[in-house]
Amino acid sequence: GALARADIVVALGAENAAAVESAVNHMAPTALLCQDCGASVEALSFVDSFAIARADDMLGRLRRRVAPWSREASAERMAATARELMGRYSSEDFLFAVFFVLHRFVVDLPVVRSDINPSWEKGALTNALEFAKMVRCCGPQIFKTLTDPVSKRAVDLLNSVNLRDQVGSYRVIVSFETDKLEDFTLCILQQNNCFNCDASILERPRVPLLREWRGRP
Repeated sequence: GALARADIVVALGAENAAAVESAVNHMAPTALLCQDCGASVEALSFVDSFAIARADDMLGRLRRRVAPWSREASAERMAATARELMGRYSSEDFLFAVFFVLHRFVVDLPVVRSDINPSWEKGALTNALEFAKMVRCCGPQIFKTLTDPVSKRAVDLLNSVNLRDQVGSYRVIVSFETDKLEDFTLCILQQNNCFNCDASILERPRVPLLREWRGRP
């Protein structure tokens, strides 16, 4: 059935490692994400080629450190992101934990496609082009922001989270918002779209317009 073709399995509060392992072997998903599970079940969790049980393997750690652009290193970062989001215990964060993994390893998802963080997933060339455009278009705003302690603190905190993580980013912005930070983000994100973000209006679900309101057109 549909479960046999699942791309991701999410285990919540599971304790029976044998049952989870049997289900995963039957489905062969891209990832097993666990939350509030027993230690033996948590040890089964994985994302693509990165398995939690082998996270401390010396050879694997060396491979990921030497080649941070590799699929295995990317899988480790996605696993860490998923753990962080699921640990917030909100339905939205749970969804985005799954979306990030799906987008990286299974299917392109427009809802998490735009990424303004420099990352190995985007590649060195894309990162360099985005940085050059930022400096060319928004140099004065960048200078003012980075020389203001409060604004600089906000930028540092934003860099520490994945900015596709809307909840985490919003918390930082409302906690440290300044006029300089506002000018900085306005220039980079809206006026010049330095990261080529796309926010097209969703076409589905298509909700019909109201033709009447309280019996009147």
